[in-house]
Amino acid sequence: DEDTVKTLVAMVAGKELGRSWVSTAIAIARRESRLRCDALGRGLPGQEAAGVFQVKPVAAEHLKLDYERIRTDCIYSIYAGIAHMKACLSSNRNRMNNRQMKLCHVYGINGWRLRYD
Repeated sequence: DEDTVKTLVAMVAGKELGRSWVSTAIAIARRESRLRCDALGRGLPGQEAAGVFQVKPVAAEHLKLDYERIRTDCIYSIYAGIAHMKACLSSNRNRMNNRQMKLCHVYGINGWRLRYD
């Protein structure tokens, strides 16, 4: 249920990113999947964004994650989304605000700067 997923996102984000990123992680997960483990975005079969953070196959491959497992394992999909957030932070020398993080999640590690004023 939504409360359980929210608690899990908060727990993993706090552990992997630090407490200051918990609310951003929850906001991204809520926007992307409504905190649903089984969320599947639009796209060609096998190319849809999947899981709590709606990780795309290309992002999963870049992060060396198992896309099929993201689709079927809720906890793994949360770790995948947090791994993407960590990659976003690393792409900007661990200096990022909430808006930048949200843009990075949507537009990717190389695309978010084009949308940031």
